[in-house]
Amino acid sequence: MFLFGFKVKHTPGSAIEHISCSNCQKYQIKSFGILRYFHVWGIPTLLTSKEVGTKCTNCNEMLIGKEIAQDLRQDLLKNTFNISNTITRYSGIILIALMILYNHYDSYRTEINTENYIKQPLVGDLYIINYNDLFENKRYPSFKYNVMRIKSLSATSIEFQVSNSVYKTAYDVHKIIRDHKDNYNRRHSFYIDLSKLQALKDAGTITSIERDRVNQIPIESEKIWIKFINSLT
Repeated sequence: MFLFGFKVKHTPGSAIEHISCSNCQKYQIKSFGILRYFHVWGIPTLLTSKEVGTKCTNCNEMLIGKEIAQDLRQDLLKNTFNISNTITRYSGIILIALMILYNHYDSYRTEINTENYIKQPLVGDLYIINYNDLFENKRYPSFKYNVMRIKSLSATSIEFQVSNSVYKTAYDVHKIIRDHKDNYNRRHSFYIDLSKLQALKDAGTITSIERDRVNQIPIESEKIWIKFINSLT
């Protein structure tokens, strides 16, 4: 199978009872539709053209497109195709659009959660950070992302355990957290004043915060979704 290219799908039409076959003169003509579309890995992605054809079931004479009388062709184009038999030819574009929308929504939700978690930090919160902004990293300057875990809280400061590894992208950090492979330095702690958290977030030093589901602040999904939709308009 080709990774991408063009394919054709035939859709059934209806019997044409008032017109006889030009070849055998029988009134046994049926119509059909021809959908040409672009696919990626076999998934219909974009409908590129629609055409109609007729076939005599008696002698098998077939006419396609402009071979059919103009008036009849226009009627068949109008009656053969509808949303139900053409929408699937856009499946790829629909999936891509949904993925993009979900990624934007997930980023927006993460931003909302991070803002709330900064205001109400808890032991165990994971801070994804730009490591180079807080620590000297002359050996691997391109590996600038790291994660810190809150070990303890006081009235004025937070004690963090810093991961022993640095990563090239924030995505790599999220993957390590998701796979529970993060490894923290348990002998040395790093302290940040509570009053400086928001400034570090605004400066991009703190990129996001993750929290165990058990401790997550309940936020109504409907309200986040409405705010997200409003942010797009």
